[in-house]
Formats: sequence, C-alpha cells, structure tokens
Amino acid sequence: MKVTNNPMAQTGLNGQTTKVASDKTADVSAAKTDNENSSPVKAFANKADNFFDINNKLSSASDVDMEKVNQVRELIAQGNLSLDLDVLSDAILEMHRR
Repeated sequence: MKVTNNPMAQTGLNGQTTKVASDKTADVSAAKTDNENSSPVKAFANKADNFFDINNKLSSASDVDMEKVNQVRELIAQGNLSLDLDVLSDAILEMHRR
C-alpha cells in the first residue's frame, strides 16, 4: 500500500493511485465552504443596511412635533393656556435626571 499526502488520492490494492473524488465534487465542496463563510457576512451586511436605512429615516424626521407646537401657540394667542407649575417643574427636573 502506498501512502500519499494527497487527500484526493487513494492507493488501491494493486499499488496504483486512484482518485477518490472527482474535480466536480471538489468544486462543489469548495463552493459550499464559500457559501457557508459568506452567509454570516451577508447577514451582517443586511443588518448594516437596515441600520443605515433606519438612521436615514430618523435623521430626516423632525425632533419637534410641530402640530403640538402650533396647538400651544394657538392656546397662548387665545389666552387659554393653563399650566400647573408643580407638574411642569417636576417634568423639567425628570427630563434632566435622565
């Protein structure tokens, strides 16, 4: 029996070296390895794309609710805005504690 370092070859009983797997099989297994390695990369890339999409949507959104601002302006203009100073001061303090 002949011992070789080639994992794709096997020595038969007559001493001749024969191929264990065809080149197509080797190509398929190499392709599987590439796909297995790229799967986590693709998953990460998809998550990164989603993050950037969400970030772009949020950056284009306003931090101020203009509808609420306009309602308060209207109440001030009409003289109908009533404030509970204790609730307002507690809300301001709570906001700064975060």
